[in-house]
Amino acid sequence: MHLDFLYDLIGHYGLYAVFILAMIEGDITLLLAGVLAHSYFFGEYSFARVLLWGTLGGFVSDNAAYFLGRGFCKGVRDSTFYRVTRPRIERLTKKFGPLSIFLSKYIYGLRWAACIFYGVARMSYLRFMVLSATSCFLWVFVLSGAGFFFSGAVVGLIGDFEQAAQEKLQDLKQEFQEHLPFKPPRRTEQKKSLATKPRDADGD
Repeated sequence: MHLDFLYDLIGHYGLYAVFILAMIEGDITLLLAGVLAHSYFFGEYSFARVLLWGTLGGFVSDNAAYFLGRGFCKGVRDSTFYRVTRPRIERLTKKFGPLSIFLSKYIYGLRWAACIFYGVARMSYLRFMVLSATSCFLWVFVLSGAGFFFSGAVVGLIGDFEQAAQEKLQDLKQEFQEHLPFKPPRRTEQKKSLATKPRDADGD
């Protein structure tokens, strides 16, 4: 998501935006929320509020993914997403056991996949709930804490990353346009050129 877009959402909706965005794009959201909490944007006890609402957002998201895997087990198993991510989740689980849910929070693409995997595997919900709540709290604490205690560095880092991404997209767009075949002029342009073209002396 664009950095300005996230700023606008959080600026307009405050902690409600942190809650919703933590379900969708948690990492950058929590970093920004931590930066804003540093300046008491969310009022008194800003950091504690970010910690609470971010944890709730992550917990709700985890549970939605868990029940998706548990309730639609067969359909999920046949999906391309599950087949692609399953080997990575299995390696993590084999090496770290249930603690893999903690690590999956910091690996792009595996946050929801791990919860879906545990739903498909029908892990006890009580056990999953405890692991999810604990891992979400730690995840929010680490990322929003980084934004809170290192606000200046985090803003610069996110800005540099976003600028690099935009430059890369611009280069790809330019390269794509260079490889496009020559486009004929539009009909309106053709009509305009014919209208301005001087007629022959005999009026033809």
